[in-house]
Amino acid sequence: MTPLVAYLAGFALIQLGIAIGVYKLATVLLAGHQTAEQPRLPLRFAGFTLSGIGFAFLSGAILG
Repeated sequence: MTPLVAYLAGFALIQLGIAIGVYKLATVLLAGHQTAEQPRLPLRFAGFTLSGIGFAFLSGAILG
């Protein structure tokens, strides 16, 4: 059980690092395209989309 927990913890940390890196990259790339009415709206939609994809993969893995 310990190797599985270590693998999942490492995998979660790697995914967290990737997510933070992509967030930083997206904020740098979209920094000049913000308007006063809709700050970071495309970035939020991208996050919701990726969350939905992740949820679909997770539910597929859990439900089989």
